[in-house]
Amino acid sequence: MDRRNLLKHACGAGVCGCLCAEILVSAAAGEEKKENTEAPAEKKTEPTDWRWAFVKQRYLFLMKLLHKQLGPGRFSKMIQAMGRDCSTSIDRISKYKGNPDGYFKMLKEHWNDDSDYDKEKGVIRIASAERTECFCPLIDTKSMPDYVCDCSLGWQKQTFETVFGKKADVKIEESILRGGKRCVFTITLKS
Repeated sequence: MDRRNLLKHACGAGVCGCLCAEILVSAAAGEEKKENTEAPAEKKTEPTDWRWAFVKQRYLFLMKLLHKQLGPGRFSKMIQAMGRDCSTSIDRISKYKGNPDGYFKMLKEHWNDDSDYDKEKGVIRIASAERTECFCPLIDTKSMPDYVCDCSLGWQKQTFETVFGKKADVKIEESILRGGKRCVFTITLKS
């Protein structure tokens, strides 16, 4: 058999193998859905699709690789920029420009986050409800390094700078990845 035919057959077998795996996974998911409609079941926090675990593993590898290649300081700047971008992609935040009370109310209603705002000092404290998983669905809480929390620094900075129209400094007081039971941030608005 020549190389062209070998590759043709090998690739064809691989495609068939992947297709069969996908069909089996889809079938299993369908059976699970059928079972779940017949009896009350505990709410799942992740899709049952095998690709979800794969994406989390790839993201974990990417974060470790970037941290190693860039070093802690450059990694922190990069991941904070990613957090800022994530914040700008949520339309809900921009509609609260100049309306911090509305934003705090939305935080409580949609994410069950508590907030405390000292207007005189320009200091805000945000505390999530207790949980065991990171807010970001790409994070495998059991294996992700805690330096990835710097993404949340960027997210919080962008969010509060958008809402208040002022620069902000953010400090992580507690986080799930750093061994906490919740995520707590202190945001200091600059004059």
